[in-house]
Amino acid sequence: MADEDLKELWKEYREAQRIRRRAREAVALQDLQRAGIAYELKNNGFHVIITTGNGKRINFWPTHHKWQVAGEKRVRTSGVAGILRYLGKHHQEQVETAK
Repeated sequence: MADEDLKELWKEYREAQRIRRRAREAVALQDLQRAGIAYELKNNGFHVIITTGNGKRINFWPTHHKWQVAGEKRVRTSGVAGILRYLGKHHQEQVETAK
C-alpha cells in the first residue's frame, strides 16, 4: 500500500469518526430533551452542562458518552442512561430525606 493510499484511508477514517460522534451527540441531546432535562451547551455542543434540582452540576460530553458530577473525580461512561439513573436515584434520596 502506497503512502498516499494510507493517508487517504486515515483521512476517510477520521471523517467517519467525526460523523459518528456528531450523530451520538444529536441522539444524546434528543434523549435529554425527551426526558425533560434542561441543559446548557458549551463548546459547540461538545460539552453539556446539566444543573440538578439540588444545585449539583453534571458535566456531560455526549460525543464520548462520558459524564462527571462536578467536584467528583469519577468519570462515568454510561451516557444519558447513566445520567437519568443518577438523577432518578438522587431525586428518590431527596424525597426520602424530606419525609
